[in-house]
Amino acid sequence: MGSLLAKSKLKYKNAIFLLFVLAMFMPYQITMLPHYMIFKCLSVDGTAWAIILPMIFSPLGVVLITLFIRNIPDELIEAVKIDSSSLWDIFIHGIYPYAQGAIVILIIFTFAEAWNLVEQPLNVYNNLYEQPLSVLLAYMKYDPEIVFAASVIYIIPIIIAYFYFQESLEEQLQLIKDR
Repeated sequence: MGSLLAKSKLKYKNAIFLLFVLAMFMPYQITMLPHYMIFKCLSVDGTAWAIILPMIFSPLGVVLITLFIRNIPDELIEAVKIDSSSLWDIFIHGIYPYAQGAIVILIIFTFAEAWNLVEQPLNVYNNLYEQPLSVLLAYMKYDPEIVFAASVIYIIPIIIAYFYFQESLEEQLQLIKDR
């Protein structure tokens, strides 16, 4: 969808892009009932898919990928079209090298968002033992040392992800800044 909004000649592509940007600002409480109804129809309520599916179809991905692909020169895509008319080849050789950084940033942001979810797991899972650690930390009223230790352990995966992707993240953010 991001490449379609970035490189197509659709008449209302800017209006559609604006709708995706506005959808990013909607709080979870607005989409909670439609999500619940869809998950009931798909029979995924009470499962991990009820958390994963909204993250996969998040408007953040469309907006981020669109912003990156808009900066790909049209001449490059035309050159790839001359070599091959396959959409797969156009994506792999023309779009993917430029969008790779956006994909890395999207993975990091989505992982951090999913790791810190509190409201969605509360609505999806009924059993206390199925709740993620983020919910437990939000409701923990024990000794401050225990809460601090659990918080430190909880943040380790985010720190590892940041350090693993740090170079790529800084490079891509610098490219955004320079554009």
